[in-house]
Order: sequence, then structure tokens, then C-alpha cells
Amino acid sequence: MDELRFRRVHVAGAGTLLGAAVVGELEAAGHELLHATAPVDAIVHCPAPQPPGRLTHRRLGAHRRAEEARASALARDALVCGARLVHVGTAFAWGDHGSSWIDEATPQRPAPLGAGDLDVSRSLMALRRDSGLDVVFVALGLVYGP
Repeated sequence: MDELRFRRVHVAGAGTLLGAAVVGELEAAGHELLHATAPVDAIVHCPAPQPPGRLTHRRLGAHRRAEEARASALARDALVCGARLVHVGTAFAWGDHGSSWIDEATPQRPAPLGAGDLDVSRSLMALRRDSGLDVVFVALGLVYGP
């Protein structure tokens, strides 16, 4: 994260598998991890995993709406305190682009698993365009184990 320019960090979702891994890496790199109410330089959003069990359209829709609401709230917090928001999502929101490099300007063609993350990334990109939100996307292709 820019050679500790963003030293004071809050990790939303630190209790998830992905969030715990992010916390470990940030701590090892010398970042100061703080509670959400403390002044921070960066907020890292590690979304909650999909709910266990059979995913009906209703359950999946509720999960997607909850994640979008969390991301929106964190974005508002980042705007208020002038912090960078790092959204940790999946490459599924951008879909398959072969061997081409994918960045925020790449057209999104989401895979079915990425539909919820697509909504979050689009709303965050709109906030960057309209409100100047300092947002960075980390889109993981595949996560297995710790």
C-alpha cells in the first residue's frame, strides 16, 4: 500500500478468511490496524463470503444487497475522513478477458458468481467519478485455503 503512505488502516471484514489474510499481511508490512472509529488513512473492505447452504435467488439477492450497503457505508466513511478505500473483490466481476490485463477501465462482463461484486464495483466507480472517492480495486482470481 504505497510504502506505508497509508499507515493507519481499518480492515472491514477482518474476521473472514480473506480479511484475516489481509490483516496478517498488513501487520507484517508494519501498518497500524485501527478500529473503525479511529482516524485512518485507508479502509480495506473484505466482503463477507456467500452464505453457506443452498443459495436460492432470494438468499443470494439479500446477501448482494447487504454487501452493497456495507460497501456504500464504508465509501461514505472514506469520503468523510479523506481515506483511501480498498475494495477486495473478485475477478468474476470483470469476467474472462483471456490473457489481457484487467483494470478499472476494462469493460465488465461478469460471470454469474461476480454479479454481486459487479454492483458494488460499479457503485464505487460512480462515487469516484461523482464525489472524488479515492478507491482501489483488488480483484482476486481464485482463493484457496489460507
